[in-house]
Amino acid sequence: MDAALTHRLLAGVLALVLATPIPTHAEPAPVALPAAAGAVEPPETETETAIAKEEVPAPSRTRAKWLAAGGLALTYGAFSTYAYFAWFRGKQNGGDGFTFDGFGLHTYAGGADKLGHAWSAYAVTRGTTAMLTYAGWPRFGSSVVAASVSQIFFTLSEYEDSLVYQFEVNDIVANVVGAAFAVAMTNLPELDRWIDFRLEYFPSKDYRRTVREEGNIDFFQDYSGQSYMLALHLDAIPHLPRTLRFVDVVGGFETRHYSPPREDRSIPPMQRLYLGVSLNLQAVLAEVFADSRGRRVAHGAFEHLSVPFTTWKAIDASRTQ
Repeated sequence: MDAALTHRLLAGVLALVLATPIPTHAEPAPVALPAAAGAVEPPETETETAIAKEEVPAPSRTRAKWLAAGGLALTYGAFSTYAYFAWFRGKQNGGDGFTFDGFGLHTYAGGADKLGHAWSAYAVTRGTTAMLTYAGWPRFGSSVVAASVSQIFFTLSEYEDSLVYQFEVNDIVANVVGAAFAVAMTNLPELDRWIDFRLEYFPSKDYRRTVREEGNIDFFQDYSGQSYMLALHLDAIPHLPRTLRFVDVVGGFETRHYSPPREDRSIPPMQRLYLGVSLNLQAVLAEVFADSRGRRVAHGAFEHLSVPFTTWKAIDASRTQ
């Protein structure tokens, strides 16, 4: 992203966070739902990561505001730095205008890039919402501000992309969907208790080759190593056997041999939909470790990420070029 645009965005975020007074009224407590027999007691809300869950005493609110502002600046600063070195450094302007790629078989990444945009906007919105709620702002307002800032950032990034490559309209649509889903999950704890939107990633063979040969750092576009899934927590369903609390039912989508460029050109690019089961590592954490800040950090991470090789794809359907 252009440095001037980035600086203006981060300055606006800092001004918003530091200038907005923290309301003194408390949010109404969520209504407690009866737990199923033998079920693991869920956290207060699945949305509250370690950052958001800590209560901030009144004398520490100013410090919390500075920490939130710093966290936001670091988040978007890191994205800007990565984008510059991975996508824009040394590139000349000359974009191809507007494009409307979707999930077609002959698109750039077979549609995995759209899920990548949605997941990135989702994860960033939830993470920055946690920073703002830690500083004392109400959850709903924090989620709306976080979603709005994410859309400003990703739209500016897409504009910069248009100067070098193209302005992909459906990337913007995916960004909006991901941020909106994050707002819903943040403010509907019961929905959040049932499902996760997760990314499973292990560097693909072609990406590892480009790292060795070209020094490629752009793992975001290693779609051959990525798999996106919606996970249903079985431990959220009442009256199921307690042993099933470690199992998630997942539906996912992935593409292979689109990006990065494949070395073996005889292998055709492929799209795959699948159904399967995955290990619920949030339940594992709750079983093995006592409640702590570290466990809550890991719990938040596993809401968004799935550890490689912990998913069994029982049924799948695929198509190739």
